[in-house]
Amino acid sequence: PPSELPEDNESLIAMQFTEDPHAGRDHMKMIQNGELGLSGIVYAPQSFSVSGGSDYTEVYGEFCDFDSALNKADPARYPTIDAVMSESEHCDEHSYMIPLREVMEAVSDADDGSRNAIKRLPVTGLLFHIGYSGAGLVSNALATFESAHVVSEHAAIRDALSACDVIRNRYLSDDCSPQKQRALLRDVVALLSRVPAASPAQNLHLKVPSMSAAHLA
Repeated sequence: PPSELPEDNESLIAMQFTEDPHAGRDHMKMIQNGELGLSGIVYAPQSFSVSGGSDYTEVYGEFCDFDSALNKADPARYPTIDAVMSESEHCDEHSYMIPLREVMEAVSDADDGSRNAIKRLPVTGLLFHIGYSGAGLVSNALATFESAHVVSEHAAIRDALSACDVIRNRYLSDDCSPQKQRALLRDVVALLSRVPAASPAQNLHLKVPSMSAAHLA
């Protein structure tokens, strides 16, 4: 039998989760400081509507606490960003969903500061994960270089690239602006390019999953 029974007002479901170590903190400030990283995106069928202004709407970013450079220590053990995030209990139980436009405005303001602790890396390599092409081996090798920051098969890139296709096929709607979709992709890459200013990394390499190759035309 369990050694401790829940109190009458305590949820059995809540007992399955650990306490959020960042509860009560300013999560936007943590994103600005690089303490929280992008783990995924969520959008609505009308998020990229041709009408209604120049920006995408109702797009949310999922953020959690994980070490995006964990693959440097053991690339074979952490060949994808999902494998990296699987080591984070916070990502598994306590991720935060925040409007992405608000995040981008806050990050832009922070990154313009003269004493910012974050730098943005230029994208200098794209690796396409096509079956038996050796892309995984190449990305793992790149991850061992101090100057390279490798993000492999990130769900947010996959979802941004396929957004209009998903809206067309799942929601049977052609109301999707390619310009707004590209703006989302730029914002996703911008967030993934942010690393601590003290990091020796100088270049960002993105490994794109095979299912996304069709959306790169």
